[in-house]
Parts: sequence; structure tokens; C-alpha cells
Amino acid sequence: MTRVAIVVDGTLPAGQGANVAACLAVGLGAGVPALAGQPLCDATGFGSLSSSPLPIAVLCGDAASFERLMLRLAQPRPADAHCVLFPRYAQAIHTAEEYRQRHAGSAHAREPMLGLALAGPSAWVRRLTGALPLLR
Repeated sequence: MTRVAIVVDGTLPAGQGANVAACLAVGLGAGVPALAGQPLCDATGFGSLSSSPLPIAVLCGDAASFERLMLRLAQPRPADAHCVLFPRYAQAIHTAEEYRQRHAGSAHAREPMLGLALAGPSAWVRRLTGALPLLR
């Protein structure tokens, strides 16, 4: 069974935390098509996309928990496990190309994070995030 969790820096103001979570969710949806919205149409013909077919736990992290998560994510992971990062440096970047270049030149195991998203086997996601509280 697949599980999805998003971890957001609990010190961020609510709006910034919501933005980080939204960016991470879009990244997962783009990289894991099974999580992406499916086309819907209501009885009047109004079209939209569905939300995630799986529940997404939004959890609260701090610098120490992100450091532990990143060190554990640097280890081999299941083939069907996915990770999306939102490093602190991403706040100052405004183009996808600049982000890709910065990402390629960074060592993320020790990079400060504002958030990360995980999708994969339930046991793997739980093992990584089980001790983290819900974001409130």
C-alpha cells in the first residue's frame, strides 16, 4: 500500500508553510502519476480535476528532524519510494532552470530544508515520519 506524507518546517508562517506543502504536492503529482488528479465532469458538464486519491498527512518538522530525515533518505530506498525536496535556498529562486542548476550543485543530505514529501510503501514512509506530529 502506498502512503504519502509531507513534512513542513513548523517555524514557517502559515502562508509560507502552505506554499511549501503545495509545491511539494505538485512535485509528487508530477513524478508519481497515480497521485495526480483525474479528469472529472459533474452533471452539468462542469469539468475539473480530482484531488489526490490517497490521504496526505501534513506533518511538522524542525531542523533536527529534517537533518535526521535527510540522512536516512541518503540511504538506499525501495524502488517505488519517491521524495520531493524543498530546500531553504529554493525560497530565493524564481526559475525552474536556476533551481535545477542549484539542486545539481548541492549536497542535500546536509542542506537545510523547509519541507519534503514522501510517497511509497507504507512501512517506509511510517518508519521515516512516524514520530512527527501533524502540522497545526
